Amino acid sequence: ESVAPVPGRDALDVLAVIVLYKMRPNESAAFRTLMAARSVLPRQRDVRVLLYDNSSEAYDPGTLPAAGQYEAPRRNAGLAAAYNRALAIAEGERCTWLLTLDQDTTLPLNFLSQMRESALNLEFDDRVAAIVPRMTDAGRALSPVIVKPFGEQYLSSTLTGISNGEIRALNSASLFRVSALKKIGGYDPYFWLDYVDTSVFRKLYLKGKRVYVAGNIQVEHNLSLHHRGDLAPDRFRNILQAECAFCDLYDNRRRGLVLTARLLGRIWRQQRRGDDIAFRKMTWEMFKRRIFQPKTKRIREWRNEMEQRMVCSTASTGPRK
Repeated sequence: ESVAPVPGRDALDVLAVIVLYKMRPNESAAFRTLMAARSVLPRQRDVRVLLYDNSSEAYDPGTLPAAGQYEAPRRNAGLAAAYNRALAIAEGERCTWLLTLDQDTTLPLNFLSQMRESALNLEFDDRVAAIVPRMTDAGRALSPVIVKPFGEQYLSSTLTGISNGEIRALNSASLFRVSALKKIGGYDPYFWLDYVDTSVFRKLYLKGKRVYVAGNIQVEHNLSLHHRGDLAPDRFRNILQAECAFCDLYDNRRRGLVLTARLLGRIWRQQRRGDDIAFRKMTWEMFKRRIFQPKTKRIREWRNEMEQRMVCSTASTGPRK
C-alpha cells in the first residue's frame, strides 16, 4: 500500500536515542553509523541525538555532536526508562518521530535519507505508528515479523508497505511516531529490558495502529540471544520471565500452550547441546511454573519482582551528567 508524498515538506524532525551500556559513544557501532548517516542529510539539525548511558560507572562521552546531549543516571535503568526519557524530550521539543537504537546496531549510510523519505510520505497518515527496516544478524533474519495464530513469521525481504496484520519488530532502528507512543502511555516499565519492543508493538496494534515496513532498508544488529556464549545467566532469566509475562498478559490460551510446548523443546535442545546447567535449570523451572502455577499468580509474582527491581534501581541512582 503506497502513500502519496506531502508537497513542499522536507524536514524530518526526529530525536534519535542510543542506549549505551559499558561502552563509550565512539565505541558504539550505532553512534558511529548514525553520525555518518546524519552527515549526508540536507539538514543535519533535523536529527537531534540523545545518548543515554546505563553504565554504573562514569564515562567521558567525548565531544558531542551538534544538537546532541548525554545523560547518565549511573545505574542500569534498562531500555524502557531510556526510551521513556527520550519520549519526554521528543514531546517537549515537538519532534514528530523518535528513533530508538541499541548500541550494537550498524546502520547503512543512506539509512536516515531513506527513513526520511518514508517518514515525510507518512507524516499525516495517523494510522502508521512506526516505520521499521529489515534487520539481520550475520545474514540471519531478525525483524520484522507478522503475528500468526501459532507463532510469528518473518516477512518477505521484498515486502514494502503498510500491513493490515499485526507486525512486530526489534526496537533498534525503529522510527516511532511520538503521538502514537504517548497514546499508549509510552514504554511499559515492567518490560524494562527484554520484550520492551514486543510489548510496545502489541499495544500499538491493540490501539488500531499500523506499521510501515521499509523493505528497502536493511540494518545489521548483533543480537545477544543468538550468541549463547555472550549471554549471562541473569539476562537469560529475565528473557524467560518477560517471555512468560508477555504471553500471560497479552496472548490467549492457545498461544499459552504453544509457549509451554516451546519451553519443553528448549529444554531438550539445551540438554542435547550440553548447555550450562544454570540455563537448563532456569528453563525447567519456568516450564514447571507454567504447568503448576495459575496465570494470576505468575503475573503477580513477576510484577512484584519487577517493582522490587525498580525500587532498588532508583535507590542506587547517582548524579546525572
